[in-house]
Amino acid sequence: MKRFFSLAVLLAVLSVVFFWGQTTTTEAQASRSAWQAEFFDNRYFIGDPVFTETRNAVNFNFGTQAPRDGFPSENYTIRISTDVHFDVGNYRFYMFSSDGATVTFDFNRRVIDTFSEPRPDELITGELQVTIPGVYHIQIDYRQNTGPSYIYFDYESTADGISGPSFPTFSDQVPVDDRLEAVGNLFWTGQYYSNRDLAGAPTVIDSHIGLSFDWGFGSPYPSIPVDNFSARWNAAYAFGDGEYVVRVRVDDGVRVYLDGDLIINEWRETSAQTYNALIRPGEGIRTFTVEYFEATAVALIDFQLFRVTEAPPVAVGSPYNAFATVIASRLNVRNAPDAVSGAVIQRVNGGETYAVVGKRADERWVQINTGTITGWVSAGWVDVTNLDNVPVTSGEGAVEAPQDTGFTVFTRTEVNLRTGPSTSFERIVIIPQNVTANIIGRNERATWWQVNYNGTVGWVSATFAVIEQDAPDLNRIPITN
Repeated sequence: MKRFFSLAVLLAVLSVVFFWGQTTTTEAQASRSAWQAEFFDNRYFIGDPVFTETRNAVNFNFGTQAPRDGFPSENYTIRISTDVHFDVGNYRFYMFSSDGATVTFDFNRRVIDTFSEPRPDELITGELQVTIPGVYHIQIDYRQNTGPSYIYFDYESTADGISGPSFPTFSDQVPVDDRLEAVGNLFWTGQYYSNRDLAGAPTVIDSHIGLSFDWGFGSPYPSIPVDNFSARWNAAYAFGDGEYVVRVRVDDGVRVYLDGDLIINEWRETSAQTYNALIRPGEGIRTFTVEYFEATAVALIDFQLFRVTEAPPVAVGSPYNAFATVIASRLNVRNAPDAVSGAVIQRVNGGETYAVVGKRADERWVQINTGTITGWVSAGWVDVTNLDNVPVTSGEGAVEAPQDTGFTVFTRTEVNLRTGPSTSFERIVIIPQNVTANIIGRNERATWWQVNYNGTVGWVSATFAVIEQDAPDLNRIPITN
């Protein structure tokens, strides 16, 4: 009887331990897991990966450099995967990538797919519904073609609303210097190593205000060699709302992290290069980590943090009373309504507003006038008013955009540029006296001219804006109203 009782107690204890272990595993799975990244030196995931690494987030940014010495800098692929617990609910997935990629959920459900048709510099989203709680597999297949290489991925539950990702942007999107205001020096704690790989215990630990050193052909400390040394510094900063620019000048290599996310990755031998990153960290205290190595000859590092200033410009007039306000931190303007075939011809900033002069038939792209050029932006990254008023200028049913006719008008006095051929139409802008504008159309009686004035299309009265050519052939000027 005593042995039976002992066996029963043992089984009960084992049962408790077993179920406790299950609960602990489930709780661990509920948190986000580490990502495994497999790197292939070809475009089609052929053969075994050349190397594998683990990260806590999908935040790869290699710039124009190879991910590792001896690995190609172009025409390679990365397979990134993890297993994570999902509760029942709706989820939104985000991807920001320089080249094509797919995101597959639970091995067979493709949530995002730009692998064959890359959409660089666009935030791509996908949504799915989880009906059964459990651990699911997420796989990201990324292919680097040419140029800069980066991919960022994140997801969130939509149960409490949408907050969106906090992906960094890149150095070619940094505003000009007259929009930057220095925020002052940070307090840094530094660790200095007598090797170029941040390996082992630091030789020297120190702290200082500001991170700006030019050691020339020397070294930071007598115990540190003049060549082949490295250092790591950490600092915290209380950010306000808005955009900031990180600028670092180094000789040789540098990596900059913001709260563990890699925002500058130039871990290579160089000669006094300057790198920038545009960030929008949000309000609160964030931590910078800067890693540096010196190879040979001159050694220097200069880290600066700037706040982006300047009020957004006012929109130029729109002939359709339609305006687009940029809701991305930085947005490409392209010469065609397509992320693959459209070349970037300008970049605009978050909060800026521009006139809308056309749209694609499916309304996924809109055509804006920036005051200097006319180009296309993705409609997902602008807040557009009165889009219904705008003609389709690309895609099915597109109307041909007005073209210059070769005729011009000359303003005898200040003239109102209006949205239509009548004083009942809204005024867009006032054209100054003694100004020339290109004629692109007219009304039937030729009492109003449709003109292109510095990229803005509208109508002017023929009484005050006189055609410059003698005896013009009106048949060469189309009736556009």
